[in-house]
Amino acid sequence: MLTVLDYQSAISQYRRRFLIAWLACFAPVFVFWAASRYLEIEQSRTGSVAIVLMLAAVLALGVVSRFLLLKDARLKCHACGRSLAADQSLVVASRNCPRCGSQVLLDRVDKAEPSDGAESR
Repeated sequence: MLTVLDYQSAISQYRRRFLIAWLACFAPVFVFWAASRYLEIEQSRTGSVAIVLMLAAVLALGVVSRFLLLKDARLKCHACGRSLAADQSLVVASRNCPRCGSQVLLDRVDKAEPSDGAESR
């Protein structure tokens, strides 16, 4: 089972990968838009192409984000398989899966006392 810090690290890595995927999916849309403005192509010609590119980017982002979630087993419940990325605050607060209720994170552990004996000065 994961600790809260491990879970938050996995969420952070997922967000970073999702941002990179978002940029990769929408970069062609922005490049096409900038090129059409720079080359002053008629808007009637670029409008339909821009819509198709935007829909393709949204579809690609949906597919890529699904694979990003499936790639990291730390972000899935071991009992029911549901993604734990969407309900982060609930998962951290309860340490349980929001869907099935099974424990997915370790309980909080009190801070360990220093063992070197230097605590009483």
